[in-house]
Amino acid sequence: MFLQIFSILALLIRPGALACEGECIVGITDAWMRNITYGPLQSVALEFHAAVEKLVPSLDKIPGYYGTPLLEDFAKGGLYDKMADAIFPGFFHGKCVDAQGNTPPGCPNPSCSVVCGTPGSLVFHYDKLFSIALGVARTHLRRVVLRPDSPTRKKMETLLVREAGARRSYIRGRAGSASPSKDLLQRFHELIDATIKAFTSECQNGDCDWEEEMKSYILTFP
Repeated sequence: MFLQIFSILALLIRPGALACEGECIVGITDAWMRNITYGPLQSVALEFHAAVEKLVPSLDKIPGYYGTPLLEDFAKGGLYDKMADAIFPGFFHGKCVDAQGNTPPGCPNPSCSVVCGTPGSLVFHYDKLFSIALGVARTHLRRVVLRPDSPTRKKMETLLVREAGARRSYIRGRAGSASPSKDLLQRFHELIDATIKAFTSECQNGDCDWEEEMKSYILTFP
């Protein structure tokens, strides 16, 4: 008797569509990380390398040598957690229900106008999702390249010092304590600072059009 009553109640009570959790959060966050790291950031890193190469040619000739610390930071640094938190639960979170507590049409997918944590909501509000992901990446980039104490910025400077140290024409100081000239460092820092503007311009030029691809991927989650 109890089981019969429970079954009837289960049919009558319609819970809101479940939110994106677990594999859904990990998968979508990973997708944004890949898109941004190997899209606009990689372009900026290669452009930065080319510009620095004109100042001090690298002996190793590794593609994108001077920009590798940027890519390594995005791939291995703390950006993933910031990205995940900003999307879930920073903006998209919770079950998808309307003011009456009912699941609205299109939830959990394919398209839900209510802001919640379902795939359909992420798809409907894709522009906001895109803005959040890009904003987090841009803020992180500003932090790692503009702060003098940033480990990533120091790694970029170390590469310059290493290459400049191999060429007497780029250094000053006594033997054993040689360092890049003041003018060279100033020009190098200007190039580092310019990466922020370059990163923003990449997406303004239409190089971040992942909408169709991302929407299709998001809807693979229940």
